[in-house]
Amino acid sequence: MLSVISTEAYLRQLYLYSVPVVAQFGTPDFLVFNCFRNGVLIKEPFSQTAFEEAIAWAQCTIEEILCEADWTPCEEVWKCCYLCDMAEHCEYNTTR
Repeated sequence: MLSVISTEAYLRQLYLYSVPVVAQFGTPDFLVFNCFRNGVLIKEPFSQTAFEEAIAWAQCTIEEILCEADWTPCEEVWKCCYLCDMAEHCEYNTTR
């Protein structure tokens, strides 16, 4: 069974995935976790409040990222230069 903390995070993810579904087909009755490993389906009733909270959380997170000004490299240069999607364009990349 999913823990309370991870269930909330997974539900937020499902609510965000449901945005285009809601836009095209309307509100679903349930969100469903498909637990492949043990073959269990967990149905959660769709909550308009939780849906709106997930969208607000995503918008706030995007805004935080866009407002960030300090893009100094992480302490592990290897991660910064090889795992970061922006490494090709980064002034701190020492591998170029």
